[in-house]
Amino acid sequence: MREGTDIKNRIAAEQLMEFLFLAGMFGFMMMWMMIQPFAASPDEEMRYLVPQFIFRHGTLPHGADPEIRNVDWGTSYGFTPITSYILSALFMKIVSLFFTDFMVLLRAARMVSVLFGTAAVYVIIRIGKKLFPKPYDWLFIITVSTIPQFIFVTSYVNIDAMALFGAALLFYACLLGRESKWETRHLVLFAVALSVCILSYYNTYGLVLGFSLFFIVSVCITNQDKQEVWKILLKKGFFVLLIVFLLCGWWFIRNAVLYDGDFLGLAATNRYGELYAREDLKPSKILTPMREGKTVFEMLRQGWITVSAMSFFGVFGCMDIVLPFRMYQLYFLLCLIGFAGACIAVPKFFRYKDAENRKTDDIYFTVCCILSIILTVGISVYYSYTSDYQPQGRYILPMMIPLFYFIVTGFVRILELLPVKPVGKRILCYLGEALFIGLMLYSYFAVFAPTYR
Repeated sequence: MREGTDIKNRIAAEQLMEFLFLAGMFGFMMMWMMIQPFAASPDEEMRYLVPQFIFRHGTLPHGADPEIRNVDWGTSYGFTPITSYILSALFMKIVSLFFTDFMVLLRAARMVSVLFGTAAVYVIIRIGKKLFPKPYDWLFIITVSTIPQFIFVTSYVNIDAMALFGAALLFYACLLGRESKWETRHLVLFAVALSVCILSYYNTYGLVLGFSLFFIVSVCITNQDKQEVWKILLKKGFFVLLIVFLLCGWWFIRNAVLYDGDFLGLAATNRYGELYAREDLKPSKILTPMREGKTVFEMLRQGWITVSAMSFFGVFGCMDIVLPFRMYQLYFLLCLIGFAGACIAVPKFFRYKDAENRKTDDIYFTVCCILSIILTVGISVYYSYTSDYQPQGRYILPMMIPLFYFIVTGFVRILELLPVKPVGKRILCYLGEALFIGLMLYSYFAVFAPTYR
């Protein structure tokens, strides 16, 4: 009886800890959101035109509508998926029943990013509990959730926060699906996660491809009957595709109708950019590294890697508020330590059979995680090289969960190898968590907030 009570108490304590952490992260994101003036973050002024249009007119805009078109670039964010902006407009409409002040409505629009960020943290908690045993679960949760750039992305009007939530949900859906051999409820969750990614930002498409491949392989591995496996794969795959089409199809069909078959809206963006952009900002005139005659490797060496890596951890404002350089060095050092530990833990990542000598999809999960990281970085590299040189960490943030899955596994492996008692390992774990929390707090109180006081 007493043992049952102890278990209940431990569960209740753990649930309380999760709630307090989630509430704390929500409050912290609100602090970042509230202190920022308008247009003090990447393209917020241009992005905010879309929810403002929907708020005023109650309809979705054409991407080239003069009301949302930027006078310099000659185009708008109305060509790309606007799901997050639709939600922002809804929040603005509700708040406008009581307040009409510009900053109040702006903050109502920003709340969507805050809520997507909070939802992402909730999913990260669930992922940490699924991937790591105690006390290492919270090491993963805190390491990922406290990345300053992640917090910053959740604090202004954008679609990146939705993308990060979708990326987290996709990773979690794969963990649940592989565990349950892809029960119907997890197929639905997987399809919803794919849909959130597809309707958010194109920089999630690397994860969409990587984990879609894992879904295919995992279904085949978990169904041993070779004669039935293709039938099962087609049945489950069609079910997922049907849900994705029902949730996402409307946007791409709308694009195809409005923009002469251009269902992604990319060609239309370039076409209207050529028509209305300032002369030096027309797509055909922008001086990209490719037009300069540089190779991709030259672009990478001449600052792309450094700026992208720094802004992955924290560069705020319009890429003009940086952390002390020693903070970046510390983050890079911690990552190197994690990667070193991950190299030691290679057998864990590439298992082909589990402890009971059954086939496992660990090797395929690892390969797909690596593939999703490579594709996410590759998309950003391609965009910078061919279209618009923008080495920004927010473009590669969707890979943060598979990336830190490897890094934290490396931390755990190193801790396990240390010749110290379990209590010592637990203390080291707590110190690591405190370090990441401290870096996050310093980013706000010593760097970000003082900028706007």
